[in-house]
Amino acid sequence: MSVYDRATSAVKEEKMFDMYNIFVKKAAEIYGLPRTREIYEKAIEALHEQHMRHMCVKFAELETKLG
Repeated sequence: MSVYDRATSAVKEEKMFDMYNIFVKKAAEIYGLPRTREIYEKAIEALHEQHMRHMCVKFAELETKLG
């Protein structure tokens, strides 16, 4: 998973949102949904407002799903 983590900061800003989505998807597949929390938090801090809002909604949906 460290490859995905490094990739999120290595890509250009316009690709960062897509990279975080890939990172979240892979982490959920391998470790389960609860593991994605810290990735969402990191993404929300790193992304620009336009993409941050969408990531916040996805994070809220995850939290609702997990109860």
